[in-house]
Amino acid sequence: MMADRARSVGRNLGVIIVAALFLVLAWWSWTAVQDLQRDNRDMRADNAYLSRQVRALGGVPLKSPAPGPAGQPGQPGTPGEPGTSGQPGEPGRSGAPGTAGEPGPSGAPGAAGQPGKDGGDGATGPQGPAGPAGPQGDPGEQGPRGEQGPAGPACRDGYHQETVTVVTPGGPQDTVTCVKDKES
Repeated sequence: MMADRARSVGRNLGVIIVAALFLVLAWWSWTAVQDLQRDNRDMRADNAYLSRQVRALGGVPLKSPAPGPAGQPGQPGTPGEPGTSGQPGEPGRSGAPGTAGEPGPSGAPGAAGQPGKDGGDGATGPQGPAGPAGPQGDPGEQGPRGEQGPAGPACRDGYHQETVTVVTPGGPQDTVTCVKDKES
């Protein structure tokens, strides 16, 4: 009995394994067929699209179905909303220069204008350079002899007054001048 039961369980286990393998194989076959059908649909859509592109470019596709007869025209659609404004175009090229026209006749002279106001005095300009020395004048009148003139200017520090004889056109004369002190 035990042996029969073990054989029975072994057979049942074998049947279960075969059934499970059969179900896995069936599921895999079904998904593979679905993938092939999807790929086939995509390929047909791609072929149709490529055929339309070739025709739009003026060519004739080598393998494609011939287009069918034209259908009836459809009903006119409702107008769409206006589109947005496009980008401004680039400026056009400059035109060729025109030829100059003939000169016109001279016009009549205009009326005389009002006299203008006198302009104000301009700003004083910069002082010019010193002119050349003039010719030497005649000698002056000789002062009375024996009279001494006023004392000369006071000397600054480090100088003292000294009477010196100076030769003039009227003859030698004594004059007072400042002389630097001798350093000791």
